Amino acid sequence: QQQQQQQPGEGSGESEPLLRKVMSSAKLQDHLEQERRRDARSKLASNVRLGLAHVLWWVVCVPPLAVAHVVVTVCAWMCVVMIPMAKVSALVAPPLFARPLRLTVRREADGPSGEAEVLVCTFEAVNAFYRTYSVGGMNVCLVNLLPFVIASLLLGYVPALERLVSPTLLFVFSLVSIVPLAYYIGCAISSIAAQSSGAIGAVLNATFGSIIELVLYYVSIKKGYNNLVKAALTGSLLGTMLFVPGLCMVLGGLKHRNQEFNAASASVSSVLLFVSVVGAYTPSFFYKVYGQHELRCSACLPTNSTAGIMSCQGCHYTQVDLHQDPVYDEYTRPLVYVVAALLPVAYIIGLIFTLKTHTFIYELDPSSGGHHDAPEWSRPKCVAILLVATVLMALVCELVINNLEPVLLSTGLSEEFVGITIIALTPNIAEIINGVQFSLANHISLALEIGSSVAVQVCLFQIPVLVVIAAILNDTVDSSFTLLFPDLHLWSVIFAVVVMNYVMTDGTSNYFQGSGLLVVYAILVAMFYFIPAGHS
Repeated sequence: QQQQQQQPGEGSGESEPLLRKVMSSAKLQDHLEQERRRDARSKLASNVRLGLAHVLWWVVCVPPLAVAHVVVTVCAWMCVVMIPMAKVSALVAPPLFARPLRLTVRREADGPSGEAEVLVCTFEAVNAFYRTYSVGGMNVCLVNLLPFVIASLLLGYVPALERLVSPTLLFVFSLVSIVPLAYYIGCAISSIAAQSSGAIGAVLNATFGSIIELVLYYVSIKKGYNNLVKAALTGSLLGTMLFVPGLCMVLGGLKHRNQEFNAASASVSSVLLFVSVVGAYTPSFFYKVYGQHELRCSACLPTNSTAGIMSCQGCHYTQVDLHQDPVYDEYTRPLVYVVAALLPVAYIIGLIFTLKTHTFIYELDPSSGGHHDAPEWSRPKCVAILLVATVLMALVCELVINNLEPVLLSTGLSEEFVGITIIALTPNIAEIINGVQFSLANHISLALEIGSSVAVQVCLFQIPVLVVIAAILNDTVDSSFTLLFPDLHLWSVIFAVVVMNYVMTDGTSNYFQGSGLLVVYAILVAMFYFIPAGHS
């Protein structure tokens, strides 16, 4: 009993420290709970303050910063030489908007921080080498011209925007738009040709390589600008035989002094040029001899009224209306069709000669190691790009021709001069750039071959196709395109062929020979500039 009485006493004595521990633990939990509540209230207040700061940052600061970054990025990219700064601006923008206080800029001498993440490191803000930078296999200089295509289409075909620009500015925008579209078409054709055999690639280059000029000429013929088309054809020949090789020789000669090319391959191109020029201008020779012409004078005064003698000034011979001349309908028109049928035959023979039976001629080329690098596109992508670019090209060419008349009236330029220079050279700017790059890389043979091949395509492929187009449109167009060129066009092309073949006889080129070609080209262009009004 005494033990049983002592057990409760002993038990109550031992429970007092435990009770105190439980009570102190409860107080600690209450204290911790209060701390957690205070921390939660403090964190909530802090989040509210940070939320307001983020709202103010994104509403007040981010929009102007975003606009500034877009402007800086676009301007730096369009300048081409400042592409490094464009990349810096584009890479820094996202973390700048998300964590602006965590970004730092360090000099190279300071070195990176151990805890920092390097977003971008640039060594040069400006570099002229970026002119060769490519985007998806396309030269960045020509890719940067694509906004002109979008602007031209919007300003030309959206009624609400047509009044914002003058016809002259829209004409300039449309001309500039032809350049990137022509480059995309050329790259698509080159990519398809690189995936095909040599013969198929040559046929593709011959057929689709002239699609830019054919679309432009078709729109011009449909609008009645037949003299413009003739001038553009002559200008293409003068440009590819004088301007393009002359420019390549000058730039390549200044960098490499003397450059050598394969005279044997150049002679093949010379023969094709002679054949093409003779065939293209034979109807003009024929009609010049046998066709009917009339004498037109600007002012005539009677000197002897009884004898009927007149004193006239400003007289010149012009051809009569072709539909009223039996020589044209019975003899000249059939000759034109025969020539149009024979010219492609000469081109096919040239392809067989260069690609099948005499390929060793081009294997002897000292600069055969260089070639045009086509973008590595799949065939479906090439076909899609080719179709889209061709449709856009047709729309842009429509704008060029529609705004041509206001430009001629405002500038006072003649239709022949615009065709010889602007209309002829604009579709070939991409080829001119390629030729210059080849000459600077000491591949002068490839540069000269570009001009020769374009000239041959003009005579042996484009002209026959235009004859067919003119025959189809003959019932709907009052004065359709004919293969009868004015005398100035005829003799200018003959001079160009003679000068070009004379310069290329020795197989070497330098800046002196190139400057001679450029001077001859400038003289001929100046002649077309000073054509008197009314003597087209």
